[in-house]
Amino acid sequence: FPHGVLEYVVETLIEILEMFSSFLGNTISFIRAGAFALSHAGLSIAVYTLARIINPDITTMAALTVIILGNIFIILLEGLICGIQSMRLEYYEFFGKFFKGDGYAFSPFSLKKVGL
Repeated sequence: FPHGVLEYVVETLIEILEMFSSFLGNTISFIRAGAFALSHAGLSIAVYTLARIINPDITTMAALTVIILGNIFIILLEGLICGIQSMRLEYYEFFGKFFKGDGYAFSPFSLKKVGL
């Protein structure tokens, strides 16, 4: 114990709390996937309910159009949500494990203008 027993005990307790909060955060993150499945089911029910309002047998062209356009909307919306979530997972959760912030300031490559 280079800095004393008390500091070791406090650091160990903090690491244990951090580990449990990480487990809780990851569990909640996976619950989000279930919430997306429920939202998909809700949107699908709404689309088919709208189609059944037009025609209970869903045999008219208007009802089929509502179903087709509704499903296209659901696919586009869920594609957008998946893209946002994958970027969030990659940049926030994945890169956050490796970022230290003790490097040097980023200066992008640029060409100098030469006057004639």
